[in-house]
Amino acid sequence: SSPVVRKIMRVLALIPDNPQKPMGGVATHFQELSKNSSVTYNTVYLDSPRWGFSERVASNSSADLAIQQLPMVAEAMSYAKPDLIHVYDSSVALAGLTLKQQLQVPLVATIQLS
Repeated sequence: SSPVVRKIMRVLALIPDNPQKPMGGVATHFQELSKNSSVTYNTVYLDSPRWGFSERVASNSSADLAIQQLPMVAEAMSYAKPDLIHVYDSSVALAGLTLKQQLQVPLVATIQLS
């Protein structure tokens, strides 16, 4: 019998907080999921100060959300093509949809309601 070959799945994770400094349940949830050894994660999180925004865009307008998520898309495109995109909040969903269209890979969304 031939040995079982386990493929490591490459997942692009888009999350609203820094997973190294979780501010809420989303980053904590991601930390637990990322312990799975059969998955390699490239993580892009909404980091407004790093991208020159003074704070997260408070408005929920589509234009403001799109502008804020453009750097996420650019950063995510610098990684190898993932097998799957996992969006962890509605605040980063637009970036996920854009990447799904660009990369032609499946998109999964986990939306946690308070």
